[in-house]
Amino acid sequence: MKSADLRNRRVAIWGYGKEGKATLNYLRAIASELQLAVLSDAPIQESEQVALKRIGVECFAGSRLPAKLCDYDIVIKSPGISLYRGEVADATRKGVTFTSSTNIWLADNPTVKTICVTGSKGKSTTSSLIFHILKESGYSVALAGNIGKPLIELDCVGQRMEYVVVEISSYQAADLTGTPSVAVVLNLFEEHLDWHGTVGQYHQDKMNIVRRVRDGLAVLNNKSVAIKSFVPTEMSPIYFNHEDGFHCDDAGIFEAQRLIVERRKIKLRGEHNLSNMCAAMSVGKALGIDTDAMALAVCSFEPLSHRMEQIGTRNGISYVDDSISTIPESTIAALQGLRGREITLLVGGYDRGVNYSVLAEYLCANPICAVIAMPSNGERIIAEIRREQQRRPRTEMRVVNAKSLEEALVLSRRLTPSGGTVLLSPAASSYDKYANFEERADLFRKLALEA
Repeated sequence: MKSADLRNRRVAIWGYGKEGKATLNYLRAIASELQLAVLSDAPIQESEQVALKRIGVECFAGSRLPAKLCDYDIVIKSPGISLYRGEVADATRKGVTFTSSTNIWLADNPTVKTICVTGSKGKSTTSSLIFHILKESGYSVALAGNIGKPLIELDCVGQRMEYVVVEISSYQAADLTGTPSVAVVLNLFEEHLDWHGTVGQYHQDKMNIVRRVRDGLAVLNNKSVAIKSFVPTEMSPIYFNHEDGFHCDDAGIFEAQRLIVERRKIKLRGEHNLSNMCAAMSVGKALGIDTDAMALAVCSFEPLSHRMEQIGTRNGISYVDDSISTIPESTIAALQGLRGREITLLVGGYDRGVNYSVLAEYLCANPICAVIAMPSNGERIIAEIRREQQRRPRTEMRVVNAKSLEEALVLSRRLTPSGGTVLLSPAASSYDKYANFEERADLFRKLALEA
């Protein structure tokens, strides 16, 4: 659906965060005659309501929202609003069309080459790596999507962009109607069950990005059985982590049998990040970029904020911010990247019903100094660890509960020996208490460096 298709239709923007505001600005800029409304589950500040009314935009929030949905022909939904909510199904049956700003931008920019990246973990790093490789190779390229800058803010025609790298969340992939030039899927784990409902639906929604690529290129993880199960039989993807392509081991990154990047030259920690580099280089190779040039680019790539970020040392204890880790598998990868250190792990956050047995099994098989669990799912994580400890009675690892991040930092100073590391890698979302994982990380940094 193009923005031109919205003319003479009743249109509402549902969700008034960063993406909702960007969508409103975009539509007003290109179609000022549109009659728009803003819908929001959360209250809208009075000053914003006044500003919206001043430009002729109605707004309805909170309990008034469900009754208003069917007043519109088209609702442009923010990603955090689940497709599977009852009121979405009811409105759809009554003829309301739901779409997203991502779909509108893709329809408005059909000639722009897009590289869309998704996965349960690693998509921000891999998107940034692809962007870095293309930029270092002389291409004009933009980076947008779930990584921070809404896609709909990009003016690729005016800026003459050759490529746009788009980080796509499972929420954005679920109803994707555009056709990426390249679709990249890194991995599939258990995540966002509160939005998708089931693991199967989550995986299916993620893999919609591959179904949408059509005549383009799919770059997929050869080690993921789950990913392979969704690949159409007529498709011929490029697989990374395959011995004939880009793959990695303890020595570094290989292309087929040739070692092209030694591990010691890579600034990113963890085997999972070597896999992300293999994915990014597979994309670059498919686009015709020289392998040796890519090797130089990945060696110059700096780790992103909040992803295994060393934020400082106080009183003999170092602090690592991995607030981006919102699933157990990502936290396990963080622990593996710090293997050999005395670690106190800060874990827990918004409870989305994810199974934490895999994290408990890893911790008990590879005991660390201490685990400090925080609300709202901290007690459930502790229960999983306790069950696993009963099966492994020789496991020596302190496991304690904290009522907040503030209390967790106080406890961590008592439990972590000098020379040890406090790792914030929550294996859970932040949305029960914080606006996003960045806000959680900022508080962690403030508390840690005040120690």
